[in-house]
Amino acid sequence: MEYDNMCLQPSSMKTTGRLKQRSLSILFLCILVTSICSCSKHKVNTIRTIDLTGDLNRTENLYLSAIASKIDYIKLESGPASYISQIDQIKIGKKFIIIKDNMQDLLFLFDINGKFIRRISNKGNGPLEYNKIHCIDFDEEEKFIYITTYNGYIKKFSIEGEFVKSLKLQFIPGIVDYWNKENFALIFPYPSNLRFDNFTFGKMKFDGQISQKFLKRNLKILTETVPQAHPTDYFYYDTLCFWEKYCDTIYGVTKDNKLIPRWYLKDRQTSKSETENIQKVLALNPKNGDLYVYGFIESPTQFFIKAVYGGKRHYMIYNKESSQCYKLPITQYEPGYINDLDGGFPFFPNGFYDGKLYQVIETSTLKQLKSEGYLSKIPIKDLNSAKVLENLLLKIDINDNPMITIVTLK
Repeated sequence: MEYDNMCLQPSSMKTTGRLKQRSLSILFLCILVTSICSCSKHKVNTIRTIDLTGDLNRTENLYLSAIASKIDYIKLESGPASYISQIDQIKIGKKFIIIKDNMQDLLFLFDINGKFIRRISNKGNGPLEYNKIHCIDFDEEEKFIYITTYNGYIKKFSIEGEFVKSLKLQFIPGIVDYWNKENFALIFPYPSNLRFDNFTFGKMKFDGQISQKFLKRNLKILTETVPQAHPTDYFYYDTLCFWEKYCDTIYGVTKDNKLIPRWYLKDRQTSKSETENIQKVLALNPKNGDLYVYGFIESPTQFFIKAVYGGKRHYMIYNKESSQCYKLPITQYEPGYINDLDGGFPFFPNGFYDGKLYQVIETSTLKQLKSEGYLSKIPIKDLNSAKVLENLLLKIDINDNPMITIVTLK
């Protein structure tokens, strides 16, 4: 199964049933989680280097029990009203899960246990409706959902699906995320950023006023890199972070609204000069041995990284504490941590929320693993969790909605 996230794209595998008709697509960084937990120990005021230039031919088997204390599953309720065709974005909060279905162009709302609540499908061109959905976010505390459309609107709906407000933008944004009770975070894609002095990232108040702009880019370089340097943002606890795909610096916005570098991705011989760096990005040829990162998920102790090297995709783990990088072995299934907690599917997260990691898995994938005897080959640490998974597999059908694996970190 193929997940296509702005950050991470797990490898595909042969499956049967409904999976053939449905491709799950989760934008791994546009995928980004909405439940934000404030935690003072997660400092972002110093820049560190993620060194990926070591021995890329050496692989390491890593076990999930080394980083996780618990594994749970959320089975999304299946039925005619809750049938999901293609997951494009997913937002997980403390009480709700919101899913954007790209094929049907609507939203599904579930509670945190996977019980279906409703679908939001106000499609149309009227003032109370939305045109094709571009991106979504929600304010769980106030119970509002924000839909950004391809024709340049932000539509505000209640959690009950009722229209609340519409905001017409002066441009079509790349990404709009709910930042706090006063602002949205937004990305200016080319050519929209020409109106904003070539800045790529900004803060916008709820009335549409741009209150702050970050990262001014050279127009010539910007024009050259439009097809490649895709910007995106994500929350790491209470810090809004920003990264441009294929570029080497991960930024964070401080509490006094300054954009500072947090991490430097040392994945190739790049220069700190923007011009030289962009030129080298454009000249990259993965088939000739160049390595570049195209996505990642950040947790308190690791970066879960996806990169291209030697013409192939590679899954890598960077340990923040030891500064070590490990490449996961490629198997017939998706690379990831060997799931020795319950013997289930290899774990490589699609997102991070509320201090936990999550992964979305098709039910047909799990059924296939069971039929092929994969689950019985894993050394299991938690027999009770293995029993829970076994009972769950007996109840699911290959045509059911996906399941969400939730991993509680140590």
